[in-house]
Amino acid sequence: MLSTSKKAVTLALSIFISSPLFATSNITQSLIDTTQNLTTIKKVEKISELLLGSPYADGKLGEGANGKYDRDPLYRFDQFDCTTFVETVIAVALSGTSDSFLNNINNIRYKGGYVSYTTRNHFPSLDWIPNNQVLFEDITRSITGEITAQAVAIIDKKAWYEASKINRIQSVDIDENSKQQLLEQLKAEGNQFEPKQASLPYIPLDTIFVKKTPTPEVLQERANKIKSIQTDESLSDKARKTKIKQFKLNNRIADSEINQQLLDKIPSGSIINVVRPNWNLKRWIGTNMNVSHQGLAIRKNGTLYFRHASSSQKAVVDIEFTQYFSKFLLSSTLKGVNVLRLRQ
Repeated sequence: MLSTSKKAVTLALSIFISSPLFATSNITQSLIDTTQNLTTIKKVEKISELLLGSPYADGKLGEGANGKYDRDPLYRFDQFDCTTFVETVIAVALSGTSDSFLNNINNIRYKGGYVSYTTRNHFPSLDWIPNNQVLFEDITRSITGEITAQAVAIIDKKAWYEASKINRIQSVDIDENSKQQLLEQLKAEGNQFEPKQASLPYIPLDTIFVKKTPTPEVLQERANKIKSIQTDESLSDKARKTKIKQFKLNNRIADSEINQQLLDKIPSGSIINVVRPNWNLKRWIGTNMNVSHQGLAIRKNGTLYFRHASSSQKAVVDIEFTQYFSKFLLSSTLKGVNVLRLRQ
């Protein structure tokens, strides 16, 4: 049975989702009151739990009503993307009042807490993590030691601004010509930036999913299965490639021994950055990156979960950590995770 305070949070969230005009400060204060007697890490666990099921939507926070280029709200609780979910949870966990929450989320989202489009922490490895070192400690190396890998990318912000499209402008009640003028001004502001190298340590997936060598009999059985798929005339070329790819991934998962000792070192409530070293996105956004997703590590009944705003499931969800990351064992780009712990 829910306590009175938990009922209040649930009611506030349901009202907000059905009525966007509902004051977000009420939700903030309800979450703060519900978790006020917990440690900071326990607050992260509980606040994020209360937000499970919230809808996913990409890029729905901005600089507020006074923003020049992006007038989306400074904060909201009715929908999240991966980063705004993490930011919101952490900001609430660090706050004693709804006013301090606003200050905290601005400090997390913007360099020095100064709200503007060009000071927003757009890139996790270049902006978000370095500009929040006062809040977060990178503990990746303490988890993996000598087997820690390093993800490096040259992030070209100037090119990223130049590649911006008209939908980057989220100013209401202006015509397309005015939006285009603002877009050109935004691109001009991007000229101040130079390409910079960003790097961060990560835990390779291969150290979590340690590969075992299958028996010769199993290898032969798999070779026969591949041949059977390749010669199956009922399959289209696309279906054949998909089936072979899934078969190989299933085999890699089956051949894995989970490094539980390593997983046990990842603290509950820590921030997980999904790492793609030197991820080549120039064709689409003008620059490379090396972090593609963010979420929280949550431990429940001894099992580690990845709690995140999922674009595929369109909601904030929990999934077992190993189940989520096993899907990427044969990925050509996703290679591991970076772990941040809140300083207390």
